Amino acid sequence: MLVRSWFVSLALVAACGGSAPTEQGGLLRGFIEFTPTGQGWKAEPVRDELDEVSNNGAGYTGEIDLYEITTPGPGRLQVSLQWEHDGDFDIFLTSDSEGRTRLAEGTRTGPVPEYVGISVAGGQTVYILIAGWEGEPGAYEMETILLHPDAPVFDLTGGPAVDVPWSANLPLTFTFNVELDPDQDIDARVFFVGAGHFAEGDWCLDGVTLTFYPRFPSAPDDPGGLTVGDEHTLQFPPAARGLRAVSGEYLTDVVTFINRVGPPVDLVPDEPPRVEPPPPTPVWDGNPITLAFTEPLDPDTLLPVLWEIDATGFATPLPSIHTLSQRFLCDGTLEVRLIAAPNAALRPGSILRLVVPGSATGLGDARGLAGPAPAPAGSGFQVDFVVP
Repeated sequence: MLVRSWFVSLALVAACGGSAPTEQGGLLRGFIEFTPTGQGWKAEPVRDELDEVSNNGAGYTGEIDLYEITTPGPGRLQVSLQWEHDGDFDIFLTSDSEGRTRLAEGTRTGPVPEYVGISVAGGQTVYILIAGWEGEPGAYEMETILLHPDAPVFDLTGGPAVDVPWSANLPLTFTFNVELDPDQDIDARVFFVGAGHFAEGDWCLDGVTLTFYPRFPSAPDDPGGLTVGDEHTLQFPPAARGLRAVSGEYLTDVVTFINRVGPPVDLVPDEPPRVEPPPPTPVWDGNPITLAFTEPLDPDTLLPVLWEIDATGFATPLPSIHTLSQRFLCDGTLEVRLIAAPNAALRPGSILRLVVPGSATGLGDARGLAGPAPAPAGSGFQVDFVVP
């Protein structure tokens, strides 16, 4: 991108309309006022628009918006500029309203947010100038915060290893030096893709810790949220499209992790996958039957069967619907459920039997399914209900 100049003709700027132009070309939109926070000060977001976006190759020839700040104390002044349309907007912090003395500038090419910051003294006057280099005119949002001088610069301090493959069923944990804003939409602020598709799972936020729990497979031939063998790229974008700290600060630089996904591992290595003891419900109430398990199951091996057993003991397989739901909760516990329901009317007085064969295995666990301990691996499980 060429060096962009503020010095444009007064006539061009005045033609944009709005507030009165400054001496050299900014339209004074207002004064930024701060309110104190625990980390420093913040201002209400400013939402405005540029009606004309253009340049002559050396400078801006469209609308220029100007804002004035008087800092309430010393610290780190951070200013974010974002917009949603296809325009190339820029932001400058200067010590004069004409933009002659630049203190910081955000002039990245294209429709990507700008994020600039400087150290300031208490009572210092700073001007913010916003202009569009090319592309569509339109609305923008500006966020301004002033952090105490000793406040840490928001940054990532820990993440998963990249020298060994990520297991397909293990969480990925990231730590930061400042608590994350709990109200932000993490899915919209993290870029995580495999071989041409987005990684699937749940993001859980707890103070300075951010954890990605991959989606477990739920049906035969379902690879789950992380595909084994594929290389995945995870990025935390900088500026306003990325993560936000509770202080209002954004990451300054993009953070990228690239790694290949390995096979799932056994999450309960000392035990085979087991059915947790079902509640004593000997009478079927007409609702689907739910079984809980101690670890995630491989849906390619899970072949549950519902039987109807008459008064003579004759068993008839029933058409049925089965759903496997398995996931990590945000506290790190596992929730694995099999929901089974007959898809046919049952005769009163018969027995409804659900059988899960011992050939079912866990993800990353070659041992066969068993009932509650001390049932041996591979013994399977069955439960009966009386049909009233």
